[in-house]
Amino acid sequence: MEVSQEDKDLPDAATVMPRAHFEALRIEVPLVVGARGTGKSFWNNVLTNTDKLSFVRAAYPEIKLPVGLEILSAFSARQEGNEAQPPKDFLLGLGDSPAAWRTLWQSILAARLFPERFFKTRDSWATRTEKISGSIEKFSEAIRTFDLDNAKGKKQFLLLFDALDTISDNWELAVLAIRELLKLITDYRLLSALRFKVFLRADIAQDPKVSSFPDASKLFANRAELIWEKEDLFTLLYQRLANASDGDLFIRIANEINKDTFLQVPARRPPSWILERASRIDSNLHRRLFEHLAGKAMAGGASGTKRGIPYSWIYNHLLDAKGAVSPRSFCVALHEAASDTRPSMGATPLSPKDLEEGVRKASSDRVNELSEEYPWIAPSMRALQKTGARVPCEREAMIQAWEAEGTITSILRNFKGQGLPGTVRKGDYPAFLQALEQIGIMSRMPDDDRYQVPDVYRVAFGLGRKGGIPVKRR
Repeated sequence: MEVSQEDKDLPDAATVMPRAHFEALRIEVPLVVGARGTGKSFWNNVLTNTDKLSFVRAAYPEIKLPVGLEILSAFSARQEGNEAQPPKDFLLGLGDSPAAWRTLWQSILAARLFPERFFKTRDSWATRTEKISGSIEKFSEAIRTFDLDNAKGKKQFLLLFDALDTISDNWELAVLAIRELLKLITDYRLLSALRFKVFLRADIAQDPKVSSFPDASKLFANRAELIWEKEDLFTLLYQRLANASDGDLFIRIANEINKDTFLQVPARRPPSWILERASRIDSNLHRRLFEHLAGKAMAGGASGTKRGIPYSWIYNHLLDAKGAVSPRSFCVALHEAASDTRPSMGATPLSPKDLEEGVRKASSDRVNELSEEYPWIAPSMRALQKTGARVPCEREAMIQAWEAEGTITSILRNFKGQGLPGTVRKGDYPAFLQALEQIGIMSRMPDDDRYQVPDVYRVAFGLGRKGGIPVKRR
């Protein structure tokens, strides 16, 4: 179960269609929201890859993508550095002018849809934006004409925008730029042949400033969220196992539990196997399959299930404070568990210790990912770890630890704008705690003034918990 590969290198059958994602791929849905690692860039890449899109159409005919639909990538991390997308240095030069950002998005539309009407081959992005800014009426006419002509010809276009959080390391600037894009898309929502789809990080979508424009409610009411249920994650695991080089054995085990668990996707070479539709949501089947991999209990003896059942244990220990598990964390945990070099002492390939090591690795990777986007989180949690804090943590105890370290003052000085919402001010601990909650780092316990930190973060941050996975002290 390889998880280190790029999306483009993964086998077709690694493409799993969670129930909530069917809605996200409909062309009528302009806004797709998801946390990091839930599949925003994956689906952007699938939609713009002819072979992978062909597989999705064959494997999941429930997706109703129009025949002849032309899908274009307007902005993505993979386009950075080529002439189809403005370089980051140019974007930073736009500053905090809403008009400049609107012109930028209009210039990108012109470059993707009708470049010959406005630009020469070697035009720089500075020249392109100047031309659009100086002929905005001509641009508006061009986009209406483009839409009308293609509607008459019954042709449709879908423009994709992904990785918008990479526009700037400054939170406020990124939010402003994204808001101008969403405003533009809302202005064009009644076009017939031209549709848009924006993949947006959940925490940015939650910022009130990103939706502070007229008719934003119409756009956000028609959004889809990339949610992964427990059964979706195990479907991902089982399809990867079934399509591995020795997948015949796993398919045979599955079919012994439930006949025709796997279906072969038509006309695919080499053969690709996916779970049959009802099997994708059959939690009893999923539990029995995982028992073949990791057993029935997290400890030996008659009372071994008191420590947990592996099928539930691995999922529960990867939940964030919002009750969600990232498929990336799930894959990392099981890949690490399967990579353990210790000889198995039980009847199954994976032992409880293997699963614990998998959660440790997933926690470490998740925290490293967070540090890239939110560099202020590490010092805030380090201040708690220094006190020997155990979760759940008392609110006042956390505030005292941050006060002693001068945490917020230091963060505002060193990381201002770097993933830290602009609502956080010196000494404003309610806003600071709210920011941590929005990201899913911690959650307030019901009817209590204590905060819980889930294992997927707690372990790597070095916070203790009674009865939990032990923290490895450095």
